[in-house]
Formats: sequence, structure tokens, C-alpha cells
Amino acid sequence: MIEQIIITDPDGKILYINRAAENTTGYFQYEVVGRKSSEFWGKQMPDIFYEKMWRFIKKEKGTFKTRLLNKRKTGELYEVDFAISPIFDVTLA
Repeated sequence: MIEQIIITDPDGKILYINRAAENTTGYFQYEVVGRKSSEFWGKQMPDIFYEKMWRFIKKEKGTFKTRLLNKRKTGELYEVDFAISPIFDVTLA
């Protein structure tokens, strides 16, 4: 199974998605790059979930793993094993 890869900046603006992400979500890279990831994915879980996730990533600076509900471009809901990790530029750290 090919993993979906979605790269965003610290504010959630999409910089890149791979083919697996396009195939799974139904969105093409040209549709999402430069826009906030929350415009396309998210909001299927309670707000407190996202607050805890971002707090963990910013404070612990580690990988947040869970299973969550997501939505395809068609509106179809699906479950996904999800991991989000910060990437640091060691020259700026």
C-alpha cells in the first residue's frame, strides 16, 4: 500500500501532495497547493481533537498518530490511519 503524503507549512498551507493522496482524496495537487488543508480535510472530528493534536505537535515536537474520519472530494467519509510530524530545518532550529 502506498502511503499518502501531504506536506504543509506550519500554518497548514499545502505545499505538496503525492499521487496516493490524490487517488484517496479525489483532489489533484493543482487544486490544493497554496490553500489551507482544513479547506479540504478535517472538521470530521470534534474541535477538541484538532486542538489536542496541534498542541501535542507544537509542544512535544513529535509524531502524532491516530485513526480519524476524513472526507473525500465526493463527500464520502472514510477512516484513515493518520500520522503527522513536524519537519525541522536544522539550520534554523
